Amino acid sequence: MDRLEWGITPENCDPKLCWGARGVIRYSNFTKKRNLELYPDRQSFYMADGAEGKQSFIAWINEELIPLLETKVRQYNTSHIEYISEDGKYHAVAEDRSSGGYLYIGAWER
Repeated sequence: MDRLEWGITPENCDPKLCWGARGVIRYSNFTKKRNLELYPDRQSFYMADGAEGKQSFIAWINEELIPLLETKVRQYNTSHIEYISEDGKYHAVAEDRSSGGYLYIGAWER
């Protein structure tokens, strides 16, 4: 598998589907909270030949993973986040890597 341009690429596995992003962690003086911003030009997607299930993978990212990451960002809990879907099909890792404002994210289907 080619490494993702953005985000975290899984090690020691050859995923069928893989998404990565570098999110920006921002603090709002208005709300006094941190939030996560994801930009289209800081995201990568990989799909193996013959892989299926892209729509359900993207739905899992949008409906479960991103809301979880937003909660962790608001809680200042971004040094290492690991999340596996209930059925064990999808796996995600996110880390701030002591960057002072970024969250590196990788999600994949095995």
